[in-house]
Parts: sequence; C-alpha cells; structure tokens
Amino acid sequence: MTGGALGDIDPWPDFEALCRLGGRLCGTPSEAAARAVLADRLRKLASRYGGRFRAIRQPYDGWRAQSGRLHVAETPGSFEGYPLLRSPATPAGGLPGEVVDLGRGHETDFARCAAALRGCIALVRHEFMFSTDHVHRIRKYAWAADGGAAAFLIAPPDGLSGP
Repeated sequence: MTGGALGDIDPWPDFEALCRLGGRLCGTPSEAAARAVLADRLRKLASRYGGRFRAIRQPYDGWRAQSGRLHVAETPGSFEGYPLLRSPATPAGGLPGEVVDLGRGHETDFARCAAALRGCIALVRHEFMFSTDHVHRIRKYAWAADGGAAAFLIAPPDGLSGP
C-alpha cells in the first residue's frame, strides 16, 4: 500500500504469514489459524490507527473436503489425494474408468483427445498460478465436464509432489 493514512503498511509479511499456514480451507485447522493471525493483525492496526476491531463469528454450512484416494485396478497400489473444491462427491462404491492423460490440460489438449474422453477419467497437471500462460483448474474441470469425462484428476507437475 502506498500513500494515505495506511501508506506505511507493508502487506507482504502478512501475505507470507498466511501462506505459511497451508490451504486455509473452511473448517480446517489452517483456516482457524489464518483467522487468528488476521484478527491479531487487525486488532494491532486498529489500535495503531485509533480504530476498533471486532471479530464476528458467522456459521458457514459449506462444502467439506472429506478425503480422496485413487485405486489402481489390478494392483495393490493406491494414491492419497484431495477432493477438488466444490466438485461433486464420488459415488460410495467408487468410480471405475480408464484414465486419459491430457498432459498440461490446455484447451487444445482437450480438443485433441475429445473422442477418447467421453465416459473416461480426465488427468491433467497442476500449474503454478503466477505465470502469463497459466490455465486455472476450474477451466480444466469445465473442459473435462463439457467433454463428457466421468471424473477429473489433477496431478502435480513432473518432478514435484504435494503434501
């Protein structure tokens, strides 16, 4: 921030503090920790600038990420994962299907594999958001759904793995 009454505040340390807390999905310990960090910071700013701060708890009946697991047919192997935010739940018995690897998952990848995608499981790679050609996962998900995919998987970029 520059100029004005709050012009001497550097938001970068606050951003870094929140990022260190993890995903901050509603209802998780990292979200509770983020609320505590923000409340503390806002209290200090209010005191410093002669204002008031009050945190008001608001019930939130929203989407909950329960668990995710991918079982590979005819092998004992499985992979732990995380449900995609706001995605429909997998049926209780699972969702068997052939995986179609769409690489990065750009719109051209979906067009190239359109004939093979219907009824299958679309697999794309996650991208880091801070690039000029980033394609957000919600667009990839929409292309998969529009193409008739039965399910959608996102893998970490080659050479990287998640928590």
